Amino acid sequence: MLLAKNRIGYRNLIRLSSIGFLEGYHRRPRIDKEVLAEHREGIVCLAACLSGEVSLWLRQGNFEEARRSAEWFAQNFKYRTMEEFNRGCPPGSSMNAYARMVMSYWEMVASFVANGVLNQELFFQSGMEMLFVWVRVRELIPQMREANKNPISYQNLEKVSTTFIKWLEDHAPEAFTAFAARIG
Repeated sequence: MLLAKNRIGYRNLIRLSSIGFLEGYHRRPRIDKEVLAEHREGIVCLAACLSGEVSLWLRQGNFEEARRSAEWFAQNFKYRTMEEFNRGCPPGSSMNAYARMVMSYWEMVASFVANGVLNQELFFQSGMEMLFVWVRVRELIPQMREANKNPISYQNLEKVSTTFIKWLEDHAPEAFTAFAARIG
C-alpha cells in the first residue's frame, strides 16, 4: 500500500497509478520496483498487507526472498534528507523523540569506546547494531550538524563507526559491504 506524505508524494502516486494502468496493466494495474523507486519521494510504503510481496514470500516459506524484499523496501524508503526526516518524524513527535534517543544512545556508547572506557576490540566483536544505526543515518549527519549549528555532534558515532568498518574489513573483507547492502 502506498500513501502520500505530501503534495510531491501525491503527484508521484498519480504518476505511479497512470504508469500502472498504461504500461503495466495485466488483469490489474502493476508497477515494477524500479518504477516505484524512481517515484518514491513523498511516499510512505506499507508492506504489511497479507497480499503484499513480503507476506507472499513468507506464506510460501521462502524466507530468503522475504528478507530480500523487506531489505529492498527498507533501502528505498529511508530518509535521505533532514527535510524528509522532519516530515516523517516531526519535531515534538514520539517518532522524533525515539530517533533522537536511539542516536544519542549510540553516540554515548561510541564516546565510551573512543575514550577507552569500553574495550574497542571486545565492542567490535559483540555485534553490529551500532553499524546498523550508522548506515541508516550517515547521510543525515552533515545536515544535522548544520541544522543544529554544531559541527561536532555525533563525532564519536562517526569516528567509532568508521574505525569499526575498517576493523570489520580487516577481519572479514566482504562482511561490511554485504551488511550495508542488506540494510542500506
